[in-house]
Amino acid sequence: MSNHLRRGHAGGSPRPRASDLRRKKLWDPSIDPSLKFVVSSMFPISKYYGVIEKIYVAFHKANSSGQLDQAYIYGKRYATMAMTSIPKHAYYASPKYSREKRDSLRKSEEVIIMLEKVVNRMDREEEERHRRQKEYAERLLAEEVSKERFEADVALQNIQPGQNIQPGVGRAPKASPAPRRPKPVPPSLVPPSLSDAETVSSDSAWFGNNTTPQPPPPPSYHEAMGMDYGSTDSFIVPPDYDVPPSPPPQIPKKPTPVSIRERMRSSMHDFSSMKRKGKIAIYSLGTHQGKMRDYDPARDSTNGCAVIAPLICISHLRCSGPGIPDETIEKVIDDEAPPILRRVRAKLGLRSEALVVPSDVHDHLVDRRLLQQDQFRGVCGGNILDPQHVDQLYDLLAKGDSSRRKVAAALFFREHVVCILKMVRGPREEPWYDLVDSMPRDEVPGQPPSAIRIRCRSLSALRTTLQWYAMKKFTEDNCGYIEMNEWDEMMCEFDPRVFQAFVWGQVKQ
Repeated sequence: MSNHLRRGHAGGSPRPRASDLRRKKLWDPSIDPSLKFVVSSMFPISKYYGVIEKIYVAFHKANSSGQLDQAYIYGKRYATMAMTSIPKHAYYASPKYSREKRDSLRKSEEVIIMLEKVVNRMDREEEERHRRQKEYAERLLAEEVSKERFEADVALQNIQPGQNIQPGVGRAPKASPAPRRPKPVPPSLVPPSLSDAETVSSDSAWFGNNTTPQPPPPPSYHEAMGMDYGSTDSFIVPPDYDVPPSPPPQIPKKPTPVSIRERMRSSMHDFSSMKRKGKIAIYSLGTHQGKMRDYDPARDSTNGCAVIAPLICISHLRCSGPGIPDETIEKVIDDEAPPILRRVRAKLGLRSEALVVPSDVHDHLVDRRLLQQDQFRGVCGGNILDPQHVDQLYDLLAKGDSSRRKVAAALFFREHVVCILKMVRGPREEPWYDLVDSMPRDEVPGQPPSAIRIRCRSLSALRTTLQWYAMKKFTEDNCGYIEMNEWDEMMCEFDPRVFQAFVWGQVKQ
């Protein structure tokens, strides 16, 4: 992509271009991490193809109307997502999406060629703007020189005959009329460069006190894309939308007041406190996903969390007691999940250890009658750090259609799926909740890394546990993204805070 946009001398570094600074202010992933567009294989790849198709249409619309800044942003966005981000999705090589893959690559080449033309036009605009600035500065200088000459002529004319004149000063000639003040240069036709107060103030200095009304700012990112996935039941399948209007220039976002690292420390402290009080307990299981890969490949469950979690939920809802024993969970991981994983991956054309989208697993389990449709209680999702979003999950777990029936949820977060099991105890006893993680974890002192079962002896303990679990999953890059970007529903699939949960419940007998 850079070869099309950065021409340089053979064997040397790219030569500077007139629009370099302008384009850097529009697009700089080193300042704005959201421009890196990290995709998640737990979300359907069709969503990402749908997003870039709308970006493609918006790029052509902006380009044809001469909105070069917007066209540049849309073009870079399309090329980055189609050629860098989406190919990292586990479903990228699936034959099911081969048509979308070919189409996106073809359009990427088209967009890159057109982007070079956009940059050429931006170069010409910047050259014209610099020429006007230079011309205006020269006129100001000429006016100042003319004014000084006029004042000197007047001073010489006022000297009386016989008055001493300083050496080097002759008799003043006849005063020339005052020079005309040149007409001010009209404002540039180029959009003011570019997006911050510093640039605007410097432009004002170049053109004087220009009070010519400027066009209104471009729409917000949310308005530009015209999409809203929401954080409720509509979160999974967004509706269709019209082609979005042009986006604004990408201004580096100022850090938000959210102190994610402080929240991490607080979550760790709260979790440890509840453990000491006996309200939370962690138990080590005898296996973990992928453990059998080197011993018995037929029982390999590597990257099978999207299948393991709902199968544990099914076992929990089927058992007669308040919960399931550890042996049942271990059997699901080593024996029940691997054959289903192979069938789902083969059906979707995925490689042997590819992640599987949770919704595809859900459909397969319903088709195979392992899950009944009337067991489904709902789906929720959104920002895992927002209590209003996460409360939807707690409401489905704690209440459902009856607070005295068992409920189970498969929770997707940060490329992994865990399950939450509600255990109904005595008539007057508060339900307990187990969070089961099939990945090998080093959480139990003296035990080797293994899958774990976290017992939460109240809903409050579950809230503390889920926040602790989320905070442990955030990397330094994730923390940087969170501190630089407020939650944006339109960009939720690219946000490290996004979660999604499928909830099932016991059917009334």
